[in-house]
Amino acid sequence: MRYKKSKFNYFFGFKGDYYVYNTNTSALAQLETEDFEIEDPYVGPLFDNGYIVEQDKDEVKDLIQNINTYANLPKKELDITIILTEMCNFRCVYCYQTKNVHTFSKEDADNLINQANALYEKGIEVLNIHYFGGEPLLNVDMLRYLDIELKKVAESKNKGYRSYITTNGSMLTKDLIKEIGFDTFYLTFDGNRDWQNKLKVSPIDSYENNLKIIEAILSLSQSNINIRLNVCKENQDSFVETIQDIVSVKGYDKERIKFEISPLKKFTANARFEELSPREYAKAHWKLEQALKETGIKLFLPKPFLQPCKYITGNAFCIGPSMKSCYCSSDDTVIHEKVDLAKCICDKRYEHQLPEECLECNVMPLCIHSCGLLKKDGAACIPEKFILKEILCDFLEYPETWKE
Repeated sequence: MRYKKSKFNYFFGFKGDYYVYNTNTSALAQLETEDFEIEDPYVGPLFDNGYIVEQDKDEVKDLIQNINTYANLPKKELDITIILTEMCNFRCVYCYQTKNVHTFSKEDADNLINQANALYEKGIEVLNIHYFGGEPLLNVDMLRYLDIELKKVAESKNKGYRSYITTNGSMLTKDLIKEIGFDTFYLTFDGNRDWQNKLKVSPIDSYENNLKIIEAILSLSQSNINIRLNVCKENQDSFVETIQDIVSVKGYDKERIKFEISPLKKFTANARFEELSPREYAKAHWKLEQALKETGIKLFLPKPFLQPCKYITGNAFCIGPSMKSCYCSSDDTVIHEKVDLAKCICDKRYEHQLPEECLECNVMPLCIHSCGLLKKDGAACIPEKFILKEILCDFLEYPETWKE
């Protein structure tokens, strides 16, 4: 058998030693020299860990085939984002939404409830319902109605129902926190107090309100909290203060709070901030991960994944007023004027494609260019393309601060 070195090998040095990491298998090994030779008695271990492959193997083709196989497995869970209203009481400078007066009506809700029933009958085991906006709590009566009725449908079919909400928190009450039993609340911070109140224009001190909301969720429910840190050139250095404020909240529980770092995008020319380039964002991302690690949060080594964005594979749908289906929760381009979910999940066959410029990238298995929105707007590289060495060296030096 003839072999060749994997195109997904990443070679690097650390403290005078040499290492290789394979982004397709997550295997990490120390080497005697800067590179390795394909020779006995090492062929077996090298092959088993993906550092070498058969001479005629097309690794990219095989990866895409595995992605397609995984993405087209029978669907057992379905994510549905519901835009309860396109109105919002905030004026975030980066918002892409049109903020028109359309709301999710009782007729829309009954239509969705009927479709949920059909989805369960088609074999869906769990519906993950994400209440979204605008600000979804501007249509809180419809949220309550949907939650009650969807729970009834799920219970009658002995199926699963989980609820999530993205909210600016300004209208979130203690009663609602206890009543709905959301699986996860999604909140955003746009920097420290000064930057939050510059970028998230609102009638309240949204920074202070977010901190109070976190405390209330932790004390009144078993819900998890996903906190997105929106990073741009101007606010990137302010988040160390933000992270300290969050972890200082009474009742803080690192097992229930997840941080998500995200680059701010300019959807309007007059937005009062500047985007980070992919390389700049990678540096900012790594700095914030280090700040999170200092609070006791353990990081994960990057791992390959086979699930592209659920919206482009038919595992997720974003539905707005009048049952219009949008591209995704970050792009309100209308795809269907009136969506039939049961038909869509049966008809959809996904075929993954990669841009030409991605085919030779050795971190491609960590990315797989999965975001449909980025495909529309042009390629955007993941942080690992620029900071993989820093990540791996930190893991080698401080293994106790990383999760396996």
